[in-house]
Amino acid sequence: MVSVPPRGTGSRLTARVASTKATSRPHRSGIRSVTVRYGVAGAPPWPDSSGCFPRRRGPQAETLRELAGHKDAAVAQAASAALHCLPAADAALPLTDVLDRLADQRSQLPSDEDAGRLDAAIVPLTDVSRRLYAGGPYELASEPSPPSPASASRAGQLLQDLKEPQLRREVSALLGKTYLGDATQAVVPWASLLGILYGPCFRPMICLPTAVGDLPAKNVIFLVDTGAPITELSPAAFEALGFGDTTPAAAHVSINGQRAKAQLCDPRGNHPDIPVLGADFLARVRARLTVDYDMHTVALVVPKGTGSQL
Repeated sequence: MVSVPPRGTGSRLTARVASTKATSRPHRSGIRSVTVRYGVAGAPPWPDSSGCFPRRRGPQAETLRELAGHKDAAVAQAASAALHCLPAADAALPLTDVLDRLADQRSQLPSDEDAGRLDAAIVPLTDVSRRLYAGGPYELASEPSPPSPASASRAGQLLQDLKEPQLRREVSALLGKTYLGDATQAVVPWASLLGILYGPCFRPMICLPTAVGDLPAKNVIFLVDTGAPITELSPAAFEALGFGDTTPAAAHVSINGQRAKAQLCDPRGNHPDIPVLGADFLARVRARLTVDYDMHTVALVVPKGTGSQL
């Protein structure tokens, strides 16, 4: 058991690596599976010079007024744009609180006029959120290199190996679920959920019933990305969940019975049409993610009594 607590936060990441002896299918690294467990520790793991454990204030705790004066001009501009659409009292609230409240209102499937008013504030706030987190799902720099010297066109194919057509065809067939089709259950026991590693880059994919309010749940196939700080849904997924043509920039949804805030996929990202299950959801529900490279499977388990059950 190896504990790797992330610096600067109050969370603890525990990675358990199980090595295997020689088998009929040997692996160069000797690693068969990796388990990542998200939980909450009592205090940050690194003391300061006085021996105390200071609690660091994350960027998401900054108020909108503070963000409007941020040193990053793009962050300051987006925060100012949002403030122009919000009541004056919101200027003293943290970004997370304001975005959560707006996402709640957006999840009520308001009229087109009200949706437009909400999105006028949500869109710049989601942009601020992405910039503060400094990254999204699968940044180009973190992509695996081709196994052998290849042309630029081949490398480009590897960086774009997962698109919505693959979700609807190959990945759906492998998981035995129709992407964005009607889910047979709104909540499925976590122990019975099993995903796959797909494609040449071994993308961890899992299908989870997802719904908005009392509307029927849909089969949403997620790319499980522990390096993505934000859970995202594609335009097609938001439309299938009941938003129609008024695609929200952010909304609250139920992911296998767990309350979650989902933002619209970044159109500038590597996977603008692929739903992403990010670290925000995994950490909040204290998920345990097991990736088995021998069997090409992914298991996601959430302890009972954790998260916000809907």
